[in-house]
Amino acid sequence: MKHYSVGGTSYLAKRLGGKEKIVHALDGVSFDVNKDETLGVVGESGCGKTTLARTVLLLTPPTSGTILFEDCDITKLPSRDLRALRSKIQIVFQDPISSLDPRMRVRDIVSEPLIGAGLRDQKVLRERTEAMLERVGLSRDAMNRFPHQFSGGQRQRIGIARALVCEPEFIVLDEPTSALDASIQAQVLNLLRKLRKDMRLSSMFISHNINVVCYMSERIAVMYAGEMVEVGPTREILSNPSHPYTQTLLAAVPKVDPTRRRADTEIIGEQPSPVSPPSGCRFHPRCPFVMDKCRTVKPDQIAVSPNHWASCHLLSK
Repeated sequence: MKHYSVGGTSYLAKRLGGKEKIVHALDGVSFDVNKDETLGVVGESGCGKTTLARTVLLLTPPTSGTILFEDCDITKLPSRDLRALRSKIQIVFQDPISSLDPRMRVRDIVSEPLIGAGLRDQKVLRERTEAMLERVGLSRDAMNRFPHQFSGGQRQRIGIARALVCEPEFIVLDEPTSALDASIQAQVLNLLRKLRKDMRLSSMFISHNINVVCYMSERIAVMYAGEMVEVGPTREILSNPSHPYTQTLLAAVPKVDPTRRRADTEIIGEQPSPVSPPSGCRFHPRCPFVMDKCRTVKPDQIAVSPNHWASCHLLSK
């Protein structure tokens, strides 16, 4: 769970009768990622995907709950132990322009995690940096250049190299291709799939593009308004989407075959405000199948198959 307090928190606001408001960024989100698996997280912009990524890595602390890594609750680790853990869990950010320091050369950007992990041998630092840059498709000449001297796709490759240079066990990919052209997106996605296989990485891939998530992931988690509404294997989600929100997301995907018509199901309206989320099912104001129960009672997680569940009252009928 991750909540933010906004408004009415200052001394003056309280003296004047201002009320504190709570942003429900994440509520009751629970999931796991298996060894050598990629879990895809999909949902509209503003549903809490990036907050989830930052919370999982403790870049922002959770309001409540536990985060287990190798059976250890990392939310309770002292700062020294948490710093040592950073080399095992890494992130590739969405925007390669803002996530790379423009004043640092590429060699310093990529080697910085190694230095943070305690490596001081300059020869080893250089060798590992060169090897990782070559692994992501960049030449050795890139080491002495600055981020602004590269294209968007190349900058994202630098970000990937920085995240993987310490050979982590788990990596979060926060919409790593959303800022790239379509042709470059395909190259970066194929690179990530190859690196994941070669390095045996466990990962969480976040995107608002369900096609990309399906291509990259063995399992998919669908998020809506700070909650997970459906989780299951990719093939099952595609063949048997059980939550109305998942159904509308898939129906909105353009069809390659011009003879196949798009489904008439569509989402009407906008996501609710995280400051005042709806009671009951948060999707009910936009759901085409809404019932009276949906407006007042929060749905349970209903098993669709052994590894597939969805939170919807329709499944309990």
